[in-house]
Amino acid sequence: DDLQEALKDSFVHLGFDSCEAAVVLLLGVRLVAAASHSARGIVTIHAGGEGSDSIIQFGSSEGVGEPTTLCVELEESPAGQSVVLFSGDVGLGCEEIATTATSWLSRGQCRSGCAALLERARSSGAEGSLVAVASRITWAPSSSSPKRPRTEASSSQVRCRHILVRHAACKQPFDKVRRKAVKRSSEEAEAILLKVLRELEAAGELSGPSASGAKASSVSAAFTTQVRAISECESSLKGGELAGDLGWLDPSKKHEKAPAPLAKVAVGLQVSQVSDIVATDLGLHILKRTA
Repeated sequence: DDLQEALKDSFVHLGFDSCEAAVVLLLGVRLVAAASHSARGIVTIHAGGEGSDSIIQFGSSEGVGEPTTLCVELEESPAGQSVVLFSGDVGLGCEEIATTATSWLSRGQCRSGCAALLERARSSGAEGSLVAVASRITWAPSSSSPKRPRTEASSSQVRCRHILVRHAACKQPFDKVRRKAVKRSSEEAEAILLKVLRELEAAGELSGPSASGAKASSVSAAFTTQVRAISECESSLKGGELAGDLGWLDPSKKHEKAPAPLAKVAVGLQVSQVSDIVATDLGLHILKRTA
């Protein structure tokens, strides 16, 4: 109660009670949230396996100015939890919102989950300004061993392929592969990459390291096909499995041939894993770690 009251007072002090706003604070295993006006949020507690997810909603769709608050104690489960905050009249129920975003969030693709949510809202007739943000909360497995486990991601250098889609607001709005100016908006570029991710998912590409043998070859071919068809980076012209190759990336080095955000995301991927949509000054990207 004290945490909820403190958050509500902070909303008023910062002036959030006079506009649409939603805030979530995570204090250990305790999640405290507040929303004002028509801003809302949902917390999904993932059951994992064959269980049913639990959905908790906060905020009001009736445009109430006084902040509504929520305090919930989360479970430290391997399946984790996800949080989606949104403002504007999305015209979707909380279960529909959770269903739309959950598959993306379960893979850590939060930006893609938000893009899919807003796309569904627009297709359902939603108008006006819409905003969505999301985060996935996961818990590291407890270990009695003082030694730090060795993981693939601990390497300072990783190798990736990528798909780049430029937009009019990026640093170089010119497709060097097809030699033409790029006039699309960033929202349109995001929609293109969201479609690419859906096609990669259909091909089994988003299953990551679990693919093997003939399936692995098919999955890799699917990414190559998308690189050649969509990417506006000259690396897409490389032959075979090197199409879209960025070479070795090291986030500790200042002068990389790839923008810094790409190297930062790349080291967090497992080999064969596909990233969320990543924004840089060159446009929007999807990465796949290869080594």
